[in-house]
Amino acid sequence: MQAWPTQPITFVSGAPPGGTVDLVARTVAEALAPRLGQPVVVDVRPGASFNISVQHVLRQPADGYTLGLAPITMGTNPSLMNVGYDPLADIVPVAQMSAVPVLIVVGPRVPYRTLPEMVAFARANPEKLTLGHGGHGTSGYLAAQLLAREAEFRYLPVPFSGSAPMLPLIMSGQLDGLFVPVDGALLGQLAAGHLRALAVMQPTRLQQLPEVPTTREAGFGPGVDFRSWHGTFLRAGTPQPIV
Repeated sequence: MQAWPTQPITFVSGAPPGGTVDLVARTVAEALAPRLGQPVVVDVRPGASFNISVQHVLRQPADGYTLGLAPITMGTNPSLMNVGYDPLADIVPVAQMSAVPVLIVVGPRVPYRTLPEMVAFARANPEKLTLGHGGHGTSGYLAAQLLAREAEFRYLPVPFSGSAPMLPLIMSGQLDGLFVPVDGALLGQLAAGHLRALAVMQPTRLQQLPEVPTTREAGFGPGVDFRSWHGTFLRAGTPQPIV
């Protein structure tokens, strides 16, 4: 095998700038560059629950110069749509980068202040609760569906290309809330009072938000514990030493 890398590496992400996944991609790219001795450039290609970005990676040569960001949708999309590839044959997983707690977040104008109050509203008003998500199969979509099934309520899912475009609509009251992986930008919006966190979907409270209860403390069982995750992948056929 020839020496690798001898040129910049493209890191393809399916998330728009400003959200959790974009932050993960840019943080990892910045850390990879000095280790590999080449620039690692983030290439953003959002849409179709990350399937556009995955398809782009799989159209590039299997030479290690196009790295893909693998979101949770790589495990869910094949069951929800015709993705155009075989996840077991066409993709080589490289590494997990993160496991991110999911917060249930609402805007400052909604009348409910706790998760049980939100669930009671949704039960009394089927499909009146509007929750944004970044596409079918994304962590926000899956987490909301998980709680809705457990708590037996119906809501109106509103799709977006990522979490960042939803936040202004939640702050203005045009959208009730979302289920979203934790990141620094979100913590800043919560600290400023622009958003309100009702619960975190894991057994323990977050160190950064000790006042926010867990879904278990709100009366729900371990069946709604949920974490998003992000990894990296290469096209199948990439030489094993590069992988």
